[in-house]
Amino acid sequence: MCKYMNNCNRNGICNIEIGRCVCNEGFMGADCSVRIIAIPSNGSNASLTNQVSGIDYLYYQLAQPLPAGNNFVITLSASNPIDVYIKTNDNVSEPTEFNHEVAIYK
Repeated sequence: MCKYMNNCNRNGICNIEIGRCVCNEGFMGADCSVRIIAIPSNGSNASLTNQVSGIDYLYYQLAQPLPAGNNFVITLSASNPIDVYIKTNDNVSEPTEFNHEVAIYK
């Protein structure tokens, strides 16, 4: 199965027993092609900017849990409408239009 998944894009290892890619840290997706963008866990002083052109999937993940009482703010902007899916407290599944806690449409 993994040979049809671009051999995990050199970002993971094919697990023949389960027929799936097991992604290296920092990557996700069925073929390990999506890079996870780490959010520094230094309180509310983190700043991230990404330019999105066309259809793109961006996954952000806290580098470490925030200390109690700390918050952070993420500001997203795009020239075209975007959908945002937020999933919390789950490192196993990725956020999708069917699997999320918060959704912001366009």
